[in-house]
Amino acid sequence: MAHLLETASCCPSCKKSLSNLNLNIEKIQCECGKSFPIRNKIPNFIYPEELSPRDAEALHQYDEAAEEYDEMIKWLFHSFHGNETEIRTQLVNLLSIKSGSTVLEVSCGTGSNLTLILDKVGKDGHVAALDLSYEMLKVARKKLGDKAKQVSFVQANAAYIPFCDQTFDRVLHLGGINTFGDMRRAMREMTRITKVGGKIVIGDQGLAPWLMNTKYGKILTRINPLYQSQPPLHLLPENAREVRLHWFIGNAFYLIEFTVGEGPPQLNLDLPLPGRNESIRTLIEEG
Repeated sequence: MAHLLETASCCPSCKKSLSNLNLNIEKIQCECGKSFPIRNKIPNFIYPEELSPRDAEALHQYDEAAEEYDEMIKWLFHSFHGNETEIRTQLVNLLSIKSGSTVLEVSCGTGSNLTLILDKVGKDGHVAALDLSYEMLKVARKKLGDKAKQVSFVQANAAYIPFCDQTFDRVLHLGGINTFGDMRRAMREMTRITKVGGKIVIGDQGLAPWLMNTKYGKILTRINPLYQSQPPLHLLPENAREVRLHWFIGNAFYLIEFTVGEGPPQLNLDLPLPGRNESIRTLIEEG
């Protein structure tokens, strides 16, 4: 089975297709002149080369924490009295993944959701795992064992996703968007590479507003100021449809679900207004 990187990748700079990409060479060269190194069959599509201060800091932190990251996350779930496997299963289920689907996990970390996703897509599906940190991707690939052969691993910035338009049926991002250097662009990119009718699920730290001024909320925000983050609903693209917002893991993490529509919502400007010989369009033109 051909990997998605070999069939649907594109240059993060110019967006030209990089079809027939060979992961066994040391460098990818795009027609636009940009080149991207490949390390152990994991291409480094980070763009621009000089990351924003926030992204550079995140890259350093995740590289340093990769080997201990799973223990940190295990502690996090336990601190909220949550069952990690059950919660991850519930979150992946929100994507409504069908057998044979193409799925991208943005900021996959150490790959704790990938086995669940692989089980959903089946043998005819395709899965890609993107992260800013090469060290995280190494841990994820090792953790998956033989199943890693079914996953396209790519090191990249979520604001410049190296896949062609409408490649994926489903996109998942859990944890990290609060610290993205360009959150708006990352949201647009996740939408761009999702097919019309496809679904996106995005979640991160962000305390439910009714808890912000409680003792519980004050403890959390003192431990980590990121719990003060608000769901970035204002950054959703205009073609977002069926938007749902809810909170999970002790109501300390927000979750945004939406499907990708075709263009902005449509309004019939020429429908006559009730009891009047004019429409919304004529009102606009008159005034």
